[in-house]
Amino acid sequence: MKILIAEDDRAHQEINKILMEDWEFEFDMISSGRKAFDLAKANEGEYDLCLMDY
Repeated sequence: MKILIAEDDRAHQEINKILMEDWEFEFDMISSGRKAFDLAKANEGEYDLCLMDY
């Protein structure tokens, strides 16, 4: 499973990174929802799940 994570808070980025690595998920992390949307669109079909807040 490949996950795209949009997170702007540095502490939450670190927590997510630790969890994703511990659970052995492939992931990309980006700092904004707009950038996440652009990345997902540019890599259509690559991600199984996108996690973001608002």
